[in-house]
Amino acid sequence: MIKKLFLFSALLLLVNCGYESVYVKKDNSLIKIGKINLKGDKKINRKILSSSGIKETSNITNSYLLVLNSKKNKEIVSKNSAGNATSYKISINVDISIIDPIDGKIIKSKMFSSSFTYNNNENKFQLSQDEKNILNNLIESTSKKVVFYLSL
Repeated sequence: MIKKLFLFSALLLLVNCGYESVYVKKDNSLIKIGKINLKGDKKINRKILSSSGIKETSNITNSYLLVLNSKKNKEIVSKNSAGNATSYKISINVDISIIDPIDGKIIKSKMFSSSFTYNNNENKFQLSQDEKNILNNLIESTSKKVVFYLSL
């Protein structure tokens, strides 16, 4: 009986207090992006923009400039006794800045990093497919972080 009462009161409080999920697609009325400037790896930038839903709005006068700078890095983590790579680490770094175009002042700026370590594969085609999947997963997780950061 007490559990049911507690669950009912918790549900009642969450419904009435204006609780809303962070990842709900909504119009971000506080930050209007007038121009998007992409630097670095074009593939990463395009995927982040398409998965996050960030779009330019050219008809608004008080809009900001979004600068997205990304970089992908693949490095060898360990080698065997023959000097061949046994594991790799792939990482992406995305630097996002929101700039006021009137005075050039940076309003928000943050660096997002994601990395993953994986073993080498003798089948190079399978290795390249695994790298593509890992890169897509890293981009997707970084995109969610960017959306969360911009929604604050």
